[in-house]
Amino acid sequence: MAGFESEVVFVTDASSELGERFVEGFLAEGAARVYAGGRRPRDWSSDRVVAVDLDVRDTGTIARAIRAASDATILLNNDGLPDWPAVTVGGGDLAAVAAHLDTNVIGAIRLATAFAPVLAGSPRGVLLMVCSVQAWINLSGAYAVSQAALWSATNALRVELAPAGVHVASLVLGLCETDPGLDTVVGRALAGLAARDYEIIADTYGEQVKARLSAPVTAMYPELVGP
Repeated sequence: MAGFESEVVFVTDASSELGERFVEGFLAEGAARVYAGGRRPRDWSSDRVVAVDLDVRDTGTIARAIRAASDATILLNNDGLPDWPAVTVGGGDLAAVAAHLDTNVIGAIRLATAFAPVLAGSPRGVLLMVCSVQAWINLSGAYAVSQAALWSATNALRVELAPAGVHVASLVLGLCETDPGLDTVVGRALAGLAARDYEIIADTYGEQVKARLSAPVTAMYPELVGP
């Protein structure tokens, strides 16, 4: 994938700040069409953008999205519940924990598997799963649990969809709003997709956290060390 001139991209949660930057980034790189999915579709100034109603928790909207975007060659899976306000895992609100898992994990899997036959029909089908660095370090309870599960699900999809010719990549976001900034993150993501990288770490914080994964638990969570 040397460029995106002939690609048809589906971006989920396109009305979010990151989603909007991705739409703009793919347009700037010459994508033939960008489907902008979201629970609250908005108007776009470019005639190459098609707004699509999509809620990853709703199989009906997913089915309609597939019919509308049956020519998609790239799916950017960017939807999910945010990490704030934090929901504790041991706080007793299991419904809130389940909501994070249903949206951030099951919803992402639901969408990816539904679009898999569409992507497999493309000579260079690509699925980009947007994850948080909290897949590797828990900073906010239930959200981080969902991200760890999403990271594992991405690895499963990567192996399972490879025989169909679908390239599954992950974009791991850290402190991207300040380091290095969303525009740079999108640029790195597009460059990683063009290079067919499997894992794209957006910032230095993500690189630092991943480097500590093989260290003792107390290196990741120094608050466990007593006085």
